[in-house]
Amino acid sequence: MAVMDEAALKTQLKSGQLSRVYFIYGEDDYLKQHYVGQIIKTAVGSAGNDFNLHRLPGKDLDMDQLATAVSQLPLMSERKCVAVNDLDIAALSAVPHGKLLELLGDLPDTCVLILWYSGVTPSLSAARVKSALELIKKTGSVVQLGHRDAASLTRMLCDGAKRRGASLSAPNARMLLEHCGNDL
Repeated sequence: MAVMDEAALKTQLKSGQLSRVYFIYGEDDYLKQHYVGQIIKTAVGSAGNDFNLHRLPGKDLDMDQLATAVSQLPLMSERKCVAVNDLDIAALSAVPHGKLLELLGDLPDTCVLILWYSGVTPSLSAARVKSALELIKKTGSVVQLGHRDAASLTRMLCDGAKRRGASLSAPNARMLLEHCGNDL
């Protein structure tokens, strides 16, 4: 599977057919956080989050801890979700990297694993990251979330104002974007 964009991810989430693993990176922190939340909501729903959702920090993550979280069966749900933020795959030594590759190659059908990056930019050209991405592409989705273009942001601002009972003209929305930028 090639690198997925926001539109493809949105379509996948609407269908409810989740990948077993997601690698989410890009420029727009809001979109990354939003779609991680949407994947979690689709995977485990609003009920059972306490039992079926594990959020793990990537910094100093023990691969055995990750393997345990991924291999546990979901409780009163068909899936569980493990979200790992800012795992620096390129900095892993040989043994933890090997364990990560082994885990990515044999993910259970009952788990959705999300590797996402908000504070660290993954080094996509690093050999260790490339080998992990090759495995992720076989069973999962690599998602790049960049900044939206001016036209879609203008439309989003106008639609958002309308949903809230206000009006915002397209020229005024463009002026807001010129002054505030395109980072959501």
